[in-house]
Amino acid sequence: MDFETTTCISLHDLDILTTAASQFGIPLHSFIVRLVIFAAKKEKAKPKAFTSIAYRKRDKQNPWKRVHLYLEYREYEYLLDIKKVWKMSVARA
Repeated sequence: MDFETTTCISLHDLDILTTAASQFGIPLHSFIVRLVIFAAKKEKAKPKAFTSIAYRKRDKQNPWKRVHLYLEYREYEYLLDIKKVWKMSVARA
C-alpha cells in the first residue's frame, strides 16, 4: 500500500459495507476502494467544467464514522481523476 486516506461513512451504510465485505472475505478498506472504482467505471457521469467540487452535506440525524482507506498508487491516481474530472469527492462517489 502506497497511500492512506480517510473518508466518512454513515453508520448505517458502514454496517451494510462491513457485512458485504465479510461475505466476500476481503478487508473493508479494500471493498470500499473496489466499490468506488467499479461505480466510477459503470456510471458514466459527464465531466463538469468550471465548477467546484461537490461534497456531501452534514446530516446530524445520521452520524458518520471515519474509515481509513489504504490505496495503491494506481488506485490513488484513479480516485484523483474522479475528483478532477467529475468534480466529486471520493466520499460522495
